[in-house]
Amino acid sequence: MGSWKSTALSRFDRDASRYHAGVYQRKRADLLIQLDTKLGPLFLGQVKNLHKSCLSSFKKEVLDGVKAEGYSFADLVGGAREKWEGRFREGAAEALLLETDWTYEEELTSLQQEFGIVADQLRADETKKMINSIERSVKRNIAEPVALHLNKPRTDMWDQLLKEFKDTLDKAEKTYLNKAKSFNTTDEENETCLAALRRRTWLAFRAKVDEQTADNVLMGILRTHFEEKFRYDAAGVPRVWRPDDDIDGAFRLARDDTLKYIPIYAKIEPQDPSLEFSLPSDTDSDTLTTDQEFDFAASLIVLSPTKQAEFNSRFRRDADAYYVEAKRSTVSSIAQIPVW
Repeated sequence: MGSWKSTALSRFDRDASRYHAGVYQRKRADLLIQLDTKLGPLFLGQVKNLHKSCLSSFKKEVLDGVKAEGYSFADLVGGAREKWEGRFREGAAEALLLETDWTYEEELTSLQQEFGIVADQLRADETKKMINSIERSVKRNIAEPVALHLNKPRTDMWDQLLKEFKDTLDKAEKTYLNKAKSFNTTDEENETCLAALRRRTWLAFRAKVDEQTADNVLMGILRTHFEEKFRYDAAGVPRVWRPDDDIDGAFRLARDDTLKYIPIYAKIEPQDPSLEFSLPSDTDSDTLTTDQEFDFAASLIVLSPTKQAEFNSRFRRDADAYYVEAKRSTVSSIAQIPVW
C-alpha cells in the first residue's frame, strides 16, 4: 500500500514540478489527502482480514495442540497467542502508511479480547472432556466393587462399598487437580468442577447400585443366600433331610436370616458413621452437571417401603417352595413296611 502511494506521488512530482511552486505544493497536498482517503478503507479492510486470519489460525493451533499427549494448555495458549499477536502487529504495521493518523490499536485490542474469549471457551471444552474422561474411569473402577459387595449379603456391605467408593473418588479428584494445573484454573473454577465431579461420580455409583438391586438380580441374591443357609450345612455340604431332622427350625433360621437383609439393601447406610458420604442437595445446574434436580437424601434410598414389601412377599413364596420340597423329600424316603 505504501508503494502505491509512493508511485502516485513520484509520477505527480515528475509531471507537475515544472508548474508554479505554489500551485504545485497546493495540488500535491490535495493529492495526498485524496490518496489517504482512498487508501484508508483498504487499510481498515486489510487489518480486519488480518484480524480474522490470525484469530482463525490461533484457534486451529490450540485445537491441534490439545490432541497431543502431555500438553500444557496454559503454555499452548500462551505460545499461540504470542505468535499470532506478533503476526498481526507485523502485518498491520506493514500496511500502515507514514504521515497518516491511521492506527490499528483498536483492532489489536479487539483481537486480544477475542483471543481470551476463544481460549476460555476451549479451556471450558477441554475441562468438560477431562471431567468426562475421569467419570468414565470412575465407572470402570466402581463396577466390580459394587457387584462384589452387593452380591453377598452382609451387614457391613455398605461400609465396605462406601470405603472403596471414597478411595476411588479421592483418586479422581487428585487426577483432576493434577491436570487442572495446566489450565490456569482459579480456585473457584476448581471447586465448581470438583463439585460437579463428585455429583456425577455419585450418580454413576448409584446407577451401578440400581443395576445390582434390580428385581430379578436382588431376588436371585436373596434366594442364593437362603439356599446356602437352608440346603447346605455349616461345612458347605448339601443336606439330605431325614424324618427326624428339624426342618422347621432350619427353615425359619434361613428365612429370617435372609429377610433381615432387605432393609439393609433398602438404604445406603454404613454402620460406621465415619464412612458416610454426603453431597449438597440443590436445583442448580451448570454445563458440567445434569439439568435434573438433585436430591442427595433421596438418592440414599435404594428400595422404597412398597418395594421392600414386594421383595418380602416374593421371597417368602420362594422360600415356602423350598420348604415344601424339603418336606416332600423326607416323606418319599420313609420306608413302608408291608402289612403281611
